[in-house]
Amino acid sequence: MERDILERLSLEVKNGKAGVLITLTETQGSVPRRAGAIMAVVGEEVLGTIGGGKLEYEVIKLGKKALEDGKSQEFSYVLTPEESLGMSCGGSAKGFIKVFKPQYKLIIAGGGHIGRALNYHCRNLNFKVTVVDDREELRGTMDNIVIGNYSDVLKNLEVDGETYCVVVTKGHPTDNEAMLALIGRGARYIGMIGSRKKSAGTMATLRENGIPQEEIEKLYTPVGLNISDGTPEEIALEILSEILLLKNRGTLNHRRDVKKC
Repeated sequence: MERDILERLSLEVKNGKAGVLITLTETQGSVPRRAGAIMAVVGEEVLGTIGGGKLEYEVIKLGKKALEDGKSQEFSYVLTPEESLGMSCGGSAKGFIKVFKPQYKLIIAGGGHIGRALNYHCRNLNFKVTVVDDREELRGTMDNIVIGNYSDVLKNLEVDGETYCVVVTKGHPTDNEAMLALIGRGARYIGMIGSRKKSAGTMATLRENGIPQEEIEKLYTPVGLNISDGTPEEIALEILSEILLLKNRGTLNHRRDVKKC
């Protein structure tokens, strides 16, 4: 039973779904199940049981909230009529809810200096990176580069709410081509390099092609945080910093100024 739960949760995460594993870590007295019992929640589906009843009902709600927030958490309940659950078992139960997220996807349209640097910086992060470029001479320069027409290649890549897209091609026409292939498909983030003038021109092109204003307003362009020295390596880092800020729901604060770290 427990092996089935773990295998199923692993499979769902590999297939791109987030899930939580709920484990009873400590129990005392009379409880429905003992420490070590597990269950999982994937979407609206519940796998296994930690004993049913009001305890399980409340913990499932906590699990779904943890999924929504993307944060693992502990829980603790006393199972007596006087406590919040109003149960009569008489014991107590503590546990941990571990959130498992699928691997994030990063699509880099453009394999030039910034695209290569961004790809390099992501090598040890939880991103499945795909670099796209239309220049045949770049074939084989990275093990994850796809060569072809931007529109054709990008339209065939999977894009969802865990996908981050960065457009850094060799020129304005191909930037526009890439943006048109990516926008409106549900990506978590789409950023494009360029000046404010260039960004305004791209937005005008998107409007001319029927892209709704609400989709255009989601774009991050000019892309990145204002922290680099202008070199490709540091521009890539400021782009990645912006992505991590969004992905991790961070704040633009120094750690020393954050009271709770």
